[in-house]
Amino acid sequence: MAAILPFLKYAGQAMSFVTTIAQASAESGRLRQQAYDAKLKGRSDALAYTREGTEKLRELRLSIAANLARGAAGNLDPFAAGETFAMLNVNNLKQGASDQYMARDNAELSVLISEQQAEQYNDAAATTMQFGYLSAATDATKSAIKMSKIEKES
Repeated sequence: MAAILPFLKYAGQAMSFVTTIAQASAESGRLRQQAYDAKLKGRSDALAYTREGTEKLRELRLSIAANLARGAAGNLDPFAAGETFAMLNVNNLKQGASDQYMARDNAELSVLISEQQAEQYNDAAATTMQFGYLSAATDATKSAIKMSKIEKES
């Protein structure tokens, strides 16, 4: 039994080392998954903003077509400059372009922000692994010093 005790001490020390590394690895994996999820969310948001911009342009097209149709129905030349509906169409074009540019900018920002967030998660994952190895090595060193003191006293 006495011959097994040193082996058990070292086995326990090794198990503690492996467990600490495994915990760090699991946390690192969770953080990397969060990074991946953040990227996906950013791309999903960008797609939603792009769809919103496309919808604004579709609404603009419908509005211009309705203005032209109303003008033509009122015996106005739909291609003449300076008519009221032509000025409405110019105003609609300005607003529609502004809405579409804003949606495009929001899409770009959502991708950039998500990439930055993913980078932060990946950095945290790398730091977690480094800390895990350092913590495991520190614990192993402490245990080795403690065991050597016990063996010297015996």
